[in-house]
Amino acid sequence: MKFNFIDQFLEERENRQAKHQELIDQEEKVLSDLKAAKREFEICMMSSIENGKDATEELDKLEIKIEEAKKSYERCKKATEVFSALSTEKITANDVLVEFNEIFYPKYNEEIFQPVLKKIEQCKKDYFAALEEYQGVIKDFEWELNKCQRNLSSFYYYKLNRLENELNVQKAEKIFIQQGEVR
Repeated sequence: MKFNFIDQFLEERENRQAKHQELIDQEEKVLSDLKAAKREFEICMMSSIENGKDATEELDKLEIKIEEAKKSYERCKKATEVFSALSTEKITANDVLVEFNEIFYPKYNEEIFQPVLKKIEQCKKDYFAALEEYQGVIKDFEWELNKCQRNLSSFYYYKLNRLENELNVQKAEKIFIQQGEVR
């Protein structure tokens, strides 16, 4: 089960950030154009002074270009500020919180988490029941073994098979839960 609502939230955030970056990029471009127009004006003025040529008409055109660039820059700057101030989120962080806590969490808990806990609980019961049965089997076997040992001579005593021969250390480590295995 996946919490898809967060993906919608992140996609919306990404789109908003992309739009904001687009406005910032446009603002930077217009500012660069404004600076270029001012440099062009300064170069034209310096050239006019150095060469002694009348550049009034060209300087007038450049002043108009500079004014238009200033207006354009101010509009772009204002658009960026307004966009930053506006909350155009359709999905808010609070919406994500509510969706997660009130819809996703209960469903996940009921459909996925609780069944796993029940399986673990059943495994634990089955394991301890098997251990208890194992201990009973060992106890019953020991009773029968002891009965034989008490009634046979020492020559036969050591020839009796023992269950511990069936359960060496490696086999026991595979069968029984070891302390280091529990996390």
